Amino acid sequence: MNPTFKYAIPGYYFFYSRLKTKPEKISWFFILPLPILLFALIQGYSGREIFILPTFQFVIFYLLYEIGYMYNDCFTVTKEKNPHFWVPEPETKVIREYYIAVVLIRLSSVLIVSAFILKLYFYEEQNRANLLLVILFANNCFFWLHNYFRSRYNILIYFGLAYSKYLFFLLPFNCYKMEIDFLIGTLLIFPIIRTIEYSSKEKFSIELFDGIRKKRHLARVIYYFNATCISIFIFWPEKKWILMLCYFLSYRIATLITDWNFRNSSNLRNLKS
Repeated sequence: MNPTFKYAIPGYYFFYSRLKTKPEKISWFFILPLPILLFALIQGYSGREIFILPTFQFVIFYLLYEIGYMYNDCFTVTKEKNPHFWVPEPETKVIREYYIAVVLIRLSSVLIVSAFILKLYFYEEQNRANLLLVILFANNCFFWLHNYFRSRYNILIYFGLAYSKYLFFLLPFNCYKMEIDFLIGTLLIFPIIRTIEYSSKEKFSIELFDGIRKKRHLARVIYYFNATCISIFIFWPEKKWILMLCYFLSYRIATLITDWNFRNSSNLRNLKS
C-alpha cells in the first residue's frame, strides 16, 4: 500500500505505534470506548445514537490526533538526547518523506466528515457543533505544545490533552451542557490519575511519584477507591458519576489481580527452572 494512504487511515498509526500488544489494545477499549458507551447508557441513550456519533467522533479525533503522533515520532524525537522511537527508524524516514501529503489528506478528510456530521446531526444546532470543535481545537493545541516543550511544563500540557479528550467524547451524551458536575466528573474518571502517572516518569525526576511508577496498578486502585468515595460526597443523590467511577474502580481491581497472578505464575516458573 502507498505510504501516503496507509498513514492517512484514521486509527492506523495509533494502533500500530502505541498499542502494539494485545493487552494494550484491550486496555484502550476499557478506558475509552467502553466508558463512553456506559456513560451514554446511564444518561438514557440507546440504539444507533450511542454508536453512530461516537464513531464519527473517533474518526475525526484520530485523523487530527495522529498528526501530532507522527510529528513527534519523526521530528520532535530528533531533538532529544535519548530518543525513543515508537516505530522502526527506517519507517520514520518514510513518514517524514510523505508527511505533508499525509497531513493534507487527513485535513481534507476531517473537512468532509465534519460537513457530513453537521448536516446529519447539527443542522439546527450549530452552537453544539461549535462547542465540540472548540474542544477538539484545544486538544490539538495541547498536542502541539506537548511536542514543542520538553520539560515539566509537559505535565500540565498532558493534563490538558487527557481532559479535553474525555470532554470531547462525553459531552454529546450530557446534552452538550458544560455543567460543573460534568466538568468535575470527567476530571475524576481519568485525567487526574493519568496525569499523576505521567508525572511519575523518570525523566521528570519527581521523587514524590516514584512509588506510583513502581506500583501503578495498586496506585490506580487506591486512586479510584478514593475518587469513588469523594464522588459520593460531591454528587449524591445523583448517581451517574458514582457509577462511572465504580466501573473504573472495578476495572482497575481486575487489572491489579491479573498483574498479581501473572507475577506469581512467572515467579513460580522461575523457581521450577
